[in-house]
Order: sequence, then C-alpha cells, then structure tokens
Amino acid sequence: MSAPFIPVLLGSDVNVYGMARSFHEAYGQYGITCFAIAKKALGATSNSKIVKVAVTEPDLENDEVFVKTLVKFAEKHNNGKQLLLVPCGDNYIKLLVRNQDKLKDYYV
Repeated sequence: MSAPFIPVLLGSDVNVYGMARSFHEAYGQYGITCFAIAKKALGATSNSKIVKVAVTEPDLENDEVFVKTLVKFAEKHNNGKQLLLVPCGDNYIKLLVRNQDKLKDYYV
C-alpha cells in the first residue's frame, strides 16, 4: 500500500527537512517521497534521502514564475495521488495565499 498523497514542500532549508522527517516518520512504511520546490538547494535538503529537491527556480518569489513552476510540477507528477502543498516559510506562505486560486485545481 502506498500513501494517498505526495507532499510538495516549498523551500529547502531546515524547516523543509523537519517537515520531510515528520512525513517520513508517519508514512515511511508506505514508501512516501517528499519533493521540495525552492529558489535554490540548501545544505539541509540537498543530500537528503527523505526529500528530493525537484525544482530550483531563482525567481520563485515572482508570482507568475511561482504559479508556472508549481503548475508544471503538478502536471508532471499527476499520477492519481493528491499533491499536498506545504509552504515552509513566511515568504512561501504569502506567495501561496496570493496565488491559491490559480493552484487550487492542482494541489490540496
């Protein structure tokens, strides 16, 4: 049995690693993989086995780039499982709040 969702974490710092660790501890037996989308890969997640930095986009804090990047990721990883989008920092929370209507068809 596999987890019914895929965690998509925004950021790549120690907060993201902590969230990935929590998902791994709760759902690791289901082979869950967390993905991170961030401006750049940071040390806390760049060599981790429990979170994969799937996308790095230096201009991710631009609303248009943010939406385009997340939609492209969702379309690529649409395999019947829900994509659970988790912002792991204040800037990512603000981006998500501003753009949630554009992403609601892709993420929960």
